[in-house]
Amino acid sequence: MELPVGTYRGLILVFIVGIFFLVRTDLSFLNGNGQHQSQDVLRSEIQVMFKQIKGSIDEATSTLHTLKESSFSKDETLKEINYTLNSLKGFSVDQDKSLNEVKSTLNSLKGSMLENEGESKSTNISELFIGAAEAVCSGKNGLVWEQMCGANFFKSLHKQLSKKNDNTVRIIQIGAHTGWERNDPFMKGVTALLSSLPHELRQRIEYNLIEASPFNYEQLVKNVKNHNLDWNIKTVNAGIIPTPEQKGLKFYSMKSTLDTESGLDSKTGKKLPYWVTQIGSFSKSTMTKPMHANVFKENGLNISDYIVAVDVKTITVTELLADHDILFLMIDTEGLDCDIVRAIPNKELAPRFLLFERKHCKEGDAVKHLKSLGFVTQRSGSENMFAYKEDT
Repeated sequence: MELPVGTYRGLILVFIVGIFFLVRTDLSFLNGNGQHQSQDVLRSEIQVMFKQIKGSIDEATSTLHTLKESSFSKDETLKEINYTLNSLKGFSVDQDKSLNEVKSTLNSLKGSMLENEGESKSTNISELFIGAAEAVCSGKNGLVWEQMCGANFFKSLHKQLSKKNDNTVRIIQIGAHTGWERNDPFMKGVTALLSSLPHELRQRIEYNLIEASPFNYEQLVKNVKNHNLDWNIKTVNAGIIPTPEQKGLKFYSMKSTLDTESGLDSKTGKKLPYWVTQIGSFSKSTMTKPMHANVFKENGLNISDYIVAVDVKTITVTELLADHDILFLMIDTEGLDCDIVRAIPNKELAPRFLLFERKHCKEGDAVKHLKSLGFVTQRSGSENMFAYKEDT
């Protein structure tokens, strides 16, 4: 007669959890009352006891094979096995072969509940992502993260991290300015994501912050250091250009007299908008647009007096994408965004998710190019465009 699944579950929990507490009780007895016995006698008794336990675990293994075709919960069993394995670490008989046999059997038992090693790793990572997904997709991190969650961002992240233990997922932000700005549509969600993951997974997500302006970059490095985060952060002082022909372009930045975060001008003592140093660009005409020039004019200043041309290291789009397997790419270059999108050479090198600022460029051709690469595009607020690969 076949027993109900609940009965099987009870048998397994008795075998795995009950056995452990029996071991702990017996060891306590031996340690307390065997003080006058020789080490050899004590070791012999422990060996016999563990061999008996191993026999009981073999019975549990046999029962588990029966359960494979039932609706028994794998998660519950794995939880109990992991608990028992962790508890066994506390015993001071590590040199005893019988203990090693017990541990080995428990690990085999754990493996038998899964189809293969890859599924085991995937299951563990899935469990770790539950809290992160809840934190990121709560609706409190801005529109772009709502769009990303709706486009299966966590499914893609899980897929990437499940490939192998040393696989690194890269998130790249072009035009990072000084980091952690109040108007950054991306950073709040990144913070929620990385803060919700354990150290090991955090280190496998490489967050690249790229900033061309040397003045902004200096503050960016300070901010990364001051935040003292347990993240895998890389900072790069460079400008991203669409094609090799544009190497050597001058980059236009705001003078260093303007505070990179408050907008205070140390030369005149006048306070400009906090975002004023965010408008650095390879395009001087973008910087001097009325929407920018007027904030200087309102303070009795001329924007042209605050713009300086600087030489910066340049990296082409193809160079950037060829060196990285990118999950998410955010572009905010004050004018070159659409050109950078159009320079993505093919679907294989394209990031899985993309956000670019569209307000300073003609988005039509960029959107058309993305669609030809298999992307779905969505407007993200009044200034940005979000895109993701349809097969993500």
